[in-house]
Amino acid sequence: MARPRDFNDILAKLPDAKKSGDEWIASCPCPGHKTPVKHLSVKDAGGKALVYCHPNGKHTETEIRQALGFDSLTYSQNGREGKVTPPVIEAVYKYVSAEGVPWEVVRTKPKGFHQRRPDGKGGYIRNIRGLTPTLYHQDDIVKAIAKGDPVYVVEGEKDCNNLWEIGVVATTNPMGAGKWRDSYSDTLRGADIVIIPDNDEPGYQHALKVASSCHGKAKRIRLLELPGNSKDISHWLEAGHTREEFNNLILQAKDYDPSIAAKMKQDIRGTTWMVPVVPDLPEIAWQGLFKDYRELVAETTEATDAFHYATFCQVLGLTLGRRIYVWHATRLYPNFYICLVGRSGLTRKDTCWTRASDILGRLNDTSLGSEESPPFRIVRGIRSYEGLLDELNGERKVRLILLSELLSLLSKAKQESLGNIVPQLTELYDCPNVVNPPVHQKKIIAREPFVSIMAGTTQAWLQKALSERDIYGGFANRWLYFWGLPKDPKPNPPKVDDRKRNELLKEINQVRLWAESVEDGEITISEGADNLFSEYYRDYYWKCQQEGLVPTLIVRIQDFIWKLALLYAAMNLSQTIKPEDLRPAIAVGNYLEMSVAEVFRNFSETIGKQSESRVLEHLKSEGKPVDYRDVYRALNMSAKELNLCVESLTKLGLIKNTFRRGKVGKSIRMLEAI
Repeated sequence: MARPRDFNDILAKLPDAKKSGDEWIASCPCPGHKTPVKHLSVKDAGGKALVYCHPNGKHTETEIRQALGFDSLTYSQNGREGKVTPPVIEAVYKYVSAEGVPWEVVRTKPKGFHQRRPDGKGGYIRNIRGLTPTLYHQDDIVKAIAKGDPVYVVEGEKDCNNLWEIGVVATTNPMGAGKWRDSYSDTLRGADIVIIPDNDEPGYQHALKVASSCHGKAKRIRLLELPGNSKDISHWLEAGHTREEFNNLILQAKDYDPSIAAKMKQDIRGTTWMVPVVPDLPEIAWQGLFKDYRELVAETTEATDAFHYATFCQVLGLTLGRRIYVWHATRLYPNFYICLVGRSGLTRKDTCWTRASDILGRLNDTSLGSEESPPFRIVRGIRSYEGLLDELNGERKVRLILLSELLSLLSKAKQESLGNIVPQLTELYDCPNVVNPPVHQKKIIAREPFVSIMAGTTQAWLQKALSERDIYGGFANRWLYFWGLPKDPKPNPPKVDDRKRNELLKEINQVRLWAESVEDGEITISEGADNLFSEYYRDYYWKCQQEGLVPTLIVRIQDFIWKLALLYAAMNLSQTIKPEDLRPAIAVGNYLEMSVAEVFRNFSETIGKQSESRVLEHLKSEGKPVDYRDVYRALNMSAKELNLCVESLTKLGLIKNTFRRGKVGKSIRMLEAI
């Protein structure tokens, strides 16, 4: 065996080594690790490689050196033997494990870290095997949370101590970036957290991991990007900044949200780093009239561009109506149920729709539209299904239902007398040829109706509005959910340019006239588009086969894609959907999948807790054992939903789930609050 010639000579023996901060992470060459993950950290100490095998120093430096085939980990620099400087302890950071055992993180110079614990004989054991690590200053953090003080989460004990010196309550996790555990987030439950990442890629990745883990547990989470070239908070403080300046800096912290995380970026060695969560609508989507519409309205409102795309889908779809369709298992017409979802009511959903309704109004002015155009009207809200039938009574009526808040519709649907709204809207989405009213109603027949819905809501209100029955019953997955945050403030936005608007109106009318000339109205699919969709469908199909809420909600995205492709083909005045029409539609479909995942994040948990509370409250109010079937009827829950609640509440010891013999010997399931 020989010594390495340089540090790269060592890395050559570790083919999967990846740079992470000031060290390299690789698979340990020593045998005996239980899982195939990277266990080895390697640092260039200027003449000697510092190696550490995780977890807790499983293999010694000697074992690692021998496995690499070297008799030493010292190496030459500039043709001379590197001078090895023995590591010197620079700082010791004290922790207490969850088991109450004291242990320490030791920082050495040249820069390195290791963990140790007292051996009871005046010395140390260089590992914490068998101990559960906790947050730095954990006892003080728990007290601060109880008092309602904010807690600052940084990367590293040095940063943490420097903040304590200026009177700021701070903590960090041991062992550096990327080593955050969910148990640490449990400690921060109910806390007001401000996360200050190091100013590099690993630092930002670590900050987002902390924020994601704490989301739903902490009372509030903010992210603070350090200004200028500050490497970390210690560097910023060493530059002479004061506590007063720190207080002003905190005002720039942004509330954490995955969509904000998607925008977080930092220049690193001339490159832009970005963590995608729900990305912006892909640029390929902005083709033809969509691009013209964005140029017309985007700068006139603070609404996100994705909302403009969604509203123009309605404009173009309502203009085409039932004139054209594409066959995909059934006839698909360009009607859409669209919900614009924002973090708050300030996402400018209303101003976004104002721009689109102005275009629709002008398109349906009799002086501009075709005399053969079916009657179009915007219906603001739904009072009852019978009222909607009145709107659709007759031939080929085109209606847009405009809901300023989706909750208003779903609240009505929960009323017993109006419970038929959701199933009937579900039917109308499929554009039936004839809609007959209930038997007891007056004779109203709607022939070939065309109904679209435009709604807005916030994520929190959507969770209150939708039930599992809505979701698993097929109503919720007929909606396209567009998620977005407003743009930067526009105190004095410009008006819509009249000339550009009139040009756009002419182009849309040209598409309408073309659609009227399409024989039978069918838009066919080219072989190239069919092959392209087959490639997309393979992965999409397996996503839909998974268990859970999101797979249930994306099962109709394949239909949305064909509806959007229909719009792109129509804009090109093409009676055949080609690959160039389908590609942007698939890109939007992928966006909609990610949007669904974001909109319904933690949704099942929220719905489940609400349902469990309803069951428990009902059983407590009865004060005696209740027949399972009576609970099912009283709470208007699905059998699946009730079974999940019963299973969970029984495990928690909150209800009894028993059986008794009925009058005819049949076993009856009984539920009772404990």
